[in-house]
Amino acid sequence: MNYTKIQTLLDNHLKTYSGLPTLQLENTQEQYKTGKSFVRATLITSRPTRATVGVTGRDRLVGLYQIDVFTTLNAGVTQKNALVDGLVAHFPRTLVLADGDVTLNMEMSWAETGGREQQFYSARVMIEWACIM
Repeated sequence: MNYTKIQTLLDNHLKTYSGLPTLQLENTQEQYKTGKSFVRATLITSRPTRATVGVTGRDRLVGLYQIDVFTTLNAGVTQKNALVDGLVAHFPRTLVLADGDVTLNMEMSWAETGGREQQFYSARVMIEWACIM
């Protein structure tokens, strides 16, 4: 499995989103200010399954790409909803990302309920992806 390529493909695609606020990639640290939006991306992998059988069989790997969206607290949901809707649309079900021997297919993307987190209002965008290797 090539998790490095999978994460790089997803991170690089996220970076192409127009209007992306400050981005914190997995295991990095950023300085944040109250009242300034930011997003945090995390790759979540799962156990592979057999896609084909035999000596030359291939594996199917599925997982999630979680984008945590943080917006201004006590400012309504307009800003959060616009960012969440845009990110869901940026990872459509028809999206295919590829790099050499890795082809990544987006299976589904959706938003999860928001809530307060310290001095921010947050919500999650979940992208389900699949890869045959």
